[in-house]
Amino acid sequence: MKTGQDHKTRQRPPLDPEVARLLHEIATDPASSLLQRAARPAGPAVLDAEPVSPWATGLTAAERELLLVYREEAAGLLRTLFQERFLADERMGLLAGQPLASNQGSRDDRGPVPPAGSLEETIQSLAASFGEDSGGVAILGLLEAGREHPARPGHLARLAAALFRLVPDDHHRFLVGLEQAQSRQLHSARLTFGEIAARTLDPFLAMMSLGWQGAVYGLAGSARAARNAYRAAGRSQCASANSTLSWCAWSLQVGDRSEAQAAAVRFEDRVGSAPEEAVDAWVASRRREQQRGMWTASREASCLARELTEVAPTAREGMIRVFSSTIASDDLVTSH
Repeated sequence: MKTGQDHKTRQRPPLDPEVARLLHEIATDPASSLLQRAARPAGPAVLDAEPVSPWATGLTAAERELLLVYREEAAGLLRTLFQERFLADERMGLLAGQPLASNQGSRDDRGPVPPAGSLEETIQSLAASFGEDSGGVAILGLLEAGREHPARPGHLARLAAALFRLVPDDHHRFLVGLEQAQSRQLHSARLTFGEIAARTLDPFLAMMSLGWQGAVYGLAGSARAARNAYRAAGRSQCASANSTLSWCAWSLQVGDRSEAQAAAVRFEDRVGSAPEEAVDAWVASRRREQQRGMWTASREASCLARELTEVAPTAREGMIRVFSSTIASDDLVTSH
């Protein structure tokens, strides 16, 4: 996807052995607290506004060194770990529909990025390079965010909080919003995404935040609010296939044919060289959402989908495929 400028894929360097050593020391030292957070990330208005200072009280020598020299390296690794854990939730993976915003910010100054490949591949690579007691253990220790198992409740929240403490910008606040959505703190997630969309200067991040706000409204059963959020995302300069098609679908859900038609035309205008592939991916995700009981087709949506004009044939076909794949029931999605 293009966001006003081409984003070149940067070569991912291997993790510095010194970073691995520091992370290992921090993860295994009972006195370390940098990567731990007892409580879930707070609401958008009360999150820390400044990065944790290397001169803050209570830090170990390894933590101070990490903050002074390798803050961005640690943040890059945390982003990768967070995203892999977040997308492991099937429902969140379906809702994402495209790479997460923190992976594709419009700036090219995000700092060093972690090694390529899956978490398992990263661990194997580091262990082979630095030994079982350095690289691999450091990654696992960081993933556990203070010796906690990833399956324990609140793990992803502490991971997001630790990342935001390192670099408290809107891209990392976005990850806090994702964690809130994943843990079904839907009100907090809506506030977080709304605040980001209202103030960020990054148009791609604003569009993604509006899209996720729409997804959260959808999870809460607020069809009209979901449509409005997706409409704002779909009208933005960085409108994506996911945002425009979701705008169209939620318009059908609330019985607004004219809005659905406008969204379908916007999709045809915005999507580049492979609209059919984009629709196929979107349709597949929406069908799996239906199978998981994440939403139910309204009684009139299927009929309205067929009434979309041929001005936007690709989007029209996608809507028909989604809304004809389930039988409309009396259990309608209600508008709020």
